[in-house]
Amino acid sequence: MRSKPVLIFQHNLTRPPGYFADYLARSGVTTMTLLVGSKRDLPSKRMLRDISGLAVFGTDFSVSDAPAWLAFEIDLVRRALDADLPVFGHGLGAQVLAELTGGSVHCSSAPEIGWYPLALRPEALHTPWLERLSSKPYTAFMCHEHALKHPPDSVPLLSSAASPCQAFAYRSSIGVQFHAEITPSTFRAWLPVLLERLPPPSFSVQSASELEDEISRKIAAQRHLSAALYGYWTTQLGNDSKVC
Repeated sequence: MRSKPVLIFQHNLTRPPGYFADYLARSGVTTMTLLVGSKRDLPSKRMLRDISGLAVFGTDFSVSDAPAWLAFEIDLVRRALDADLPVFGHGLGAQVLAELTGGSVHCSSAPEIGWYPLALRPEALHTPWLERLSSKPYTAFMCHEHALKHPPDSVPLLSSAASPCQAFAYRSSIGVQFHAEITPSTFRAWLPVLLERLPPPSFSVQSASELEDEISRKIAAQRHLSAALYGYWTTQLGNDSKVC
């Protein structure tokens, strides 16, 4: 077991690290989760010396409409990247990772909410991130109104019909737009809030019945993809931080 834990930034009680934390625990990786809602919730930069990796999860805001305190969290992510610590960005975390590494975030032409196919990008077929998977589409849960442009020095991994960049790898770090971490229990806890805000059904927004149909089966199928990404990311974790 690694002596240094993975530090997790969680921003919303209804969006826990879920399957990500479960996968790491089964892999013998310890985690430490901080619920972050202000600058005072953030650790000092010295803590980066004592972790093997950093995971940043999503919330209701994006990098373009974030509160001022997020700048301090972004600075910690930048320091982690500078120290060659692997970063796993989910949702907001993927947006932060994209902007820090030369990519960008912009409003989508339409929200993407529901279970939709993800296709492996041609550039991803021979990367270690996805080498255990076939090239068939994988259905995954998406809930976002922003799109990513992958950084120039990164490898785009996954796309959907509405989002050309659903995941990208940058060195030992990765950002994903879809909810790779979702579990049946967290999805059901989140669903009532989601349904209150659900836009009218469209090509990129599913109806309430479509969202709720066969949740457990869909999440179980998505885990083949999530496990591949989580599995390779854990191999990048190390104990020797270069933080100063």
